[in-house]
Amino acid sequence: MIIPNFITDGYEEMELSTQVLIKKALEWGVEVAVINRDKNMIRLSQGDTVELVLNATKTTADNYVTISILGDKSLTKVFLEQSQIQTPSGREFSTIEAAADFFDELDGKYVIKPTNTNYGIGITILEKKFDRAQYLTGLEEAFGHDTSVIVEKFAEGIECRFLVIDGVCRGVLHRMPANVTGDGSSTIKELVDAKNQHPFRGKSYTTPLEKIQ
Repeated sequence: MIIPNFITDGYEEMELSTQVLIKKALEWGVEVAVINRDKNMIRLSQGDTVELVLNATKTTADNYVTISILGDKSLTKVFLEQSQIQTPSGREFSTIEAAADFFDELDGKYVIKPTNTNYGIGITILEKKFDRAQYLTGLEEAFGHDTSVIVEKFAEGIECRFLVIDGVCRGVLHRMPANVTGDGSSTIKELVDAKNQHPFRGKSYTTPLEKIQ
């Protein structure tokens, strides 16, 4: 099997997206300077043009208000809906008591999540016919990570990320949850260990795929 060379020599400990950006910049003759390796901040220079890039996605073209909105799931929903983009129905709560009173209005599959966390932290998915105890446990988990939480309908389907530049979609990433396929004899741990041997898998987002926990 031929493995594409995603790694950029000299920058192996940085996030892969930053490595890819550095590699392409160097190919185009753009000067690259690392400002902070731990925070994945670089400076790109060509002639009189200088651009700072954080995590391969944030530049001086972004503004503070936009980043603040994107960091808040509730605010994001407001602006998506104003742009006629459908979002799951639900409500935001700032106290566990108010959220607990919402239980009697729930019907179907729901998700509870902190308003401002990333990476799935503090999220609980409640399958259909969940009881009050399960609901309260999910609320406690979410409020353990934030001062406000969102309780909303669970939207079934695949997860995709779209890269849009100047109003044009440049790429789509289909994100798949960690998974293994049984072979009739191996344990789940053995299947995970075997899958983690793939050269694409690593840690801290320095490779195309993360190792399965």
